[in-house]
Amino acid sequence: MYMKLTEDERITETMEPGKLEFAVELLRANGVIIIENVFSESRLNEIAEPFYELLSTFAEGYDYGQQDKMKNLRMDLPFMPPFIDTDVVANPIFLSIAEQVLGDDLTLRYLASNNAMPGGTEKQSVHADTGALFPEARYFQSPTNNLLLHIPLCDLTELNGATEFYPGGTHLNPDHLYDNPKLIQRLGEAMHFEKALMPKGSLMIRDKKVWHRGCPNLTDNPRGMLTLIYQRAWDATSGRMPIPRQVYDDMPDRVRRLFRMESISAHHTSMDSVSGAHHYR
Repeated sequence: MYMKLTEDERITETMEPGKLEFAVELLRANGVIIIENVFSESRLNEIAEPFYELLSTFAEGYDYGQQDKMKNLRMDLPFMPPFIDTDVVANPIFLSIAEQVLGDDLTLRYLASNNAMPGGTEKQSVHADTGALFPEARYFQSPTNNLLLHIPLCDLTELNGATEFYPGGTHLNPDHLYDNPKLIQRLGEAMHFEKALMPKGSLMIRDKKVWHRGCPNLTDNPRGMLTLIYQRAWDATSGRMPIPRQVYDDMPDRVRRLFRMESISAHHTSMDSVSGAHHYR
């Protein structure tokens, strides 16, 4: 499930046609792909520095609830640079793949982060991030209707909470399985999985239906990872993110088109999202 951009591909933000075709088909078949060398180290650091400043403040007094033994912290991102820069939300490498899977009218419906904080002691249960799209069609296999884009802001290692995935078919299961978490857990314990180890500057793209589980961070430093969710244009199953009108108007055309389903209002501020003003299923 691993691929790597050449330096020329990274600089031009264009994947060689044969490699692009392979990436699309690998994602469709495997459910998860990892592409290394998408961001330069200097650019990744420009994103990571303000992110970790936000995370440090947000983590103070954070209530982990049921995630306490895993120390899995979810933080929305504010609608401000660098988190809404084009190379993040409309990354050309990602879109060249995603548009072939979801269509070129896809939308961006989720702008947040998943962070493995120090002190975790347990793995999550094996799960998918979605329920059945058509639960009445018990053995129907629905096509991919949303993709997650993960951007790790540090190297993902065996120790700092790299996620374990069940690639190669779990996203192709009949829809009814996604409404049976106990069965997913039992099956997952008996199945092959892979840990998503990768250097910072990589992209991880996955079907939302892929089974996975978060792992504890055994180091002293937070493991930060941006998480964005893109959906087919007809899929309105997510909540609406609050975006300030001025911020939206200042976005490049391609970025505005991605966010066109959200709540655009003069009353919102750019920090509404990081304060937890919206929620998703």
